[in-house]
Amino acid sequence: MNKSVFMVAKMDCPAEEQLIRLHFSGNPAVAQLQFDLAGRQLTVLHTGAVAPLTQALDRLNLGSALVDTTPSIAPTYGRKCPATAVYCGRCSASMPGSLS
Repeated sequence: MNKSVFMVAKMDCPAEEQLIRLHFSGNPAVAQLQFDLAGRQLTVLHTGAVAPLTQALDRLNLGSALVDTTPSIAPTYGRKCPATAVYCGRCSASMPGSLS
């Protein structure tokens, strides 16, 4: 598992967050997305190389740039969000059987 941090210059509201969530919703390499809208930062926990994620973000034309990629551990809380199929960390606490 890897943790990649991206600066996303044009990500400043929930509309861009939703666009990114939808863009990665079917990607089996993406385990979790963490958004910092105020800081315009996206953190992705993923398997495999970061290059496909970087290319996918570039296609959204939101001014994204990779900041760093480091080894990480898999998310251990919650469940995959039924709407996005990734660990979103936002709605898992309200889901039946969640660990958070």
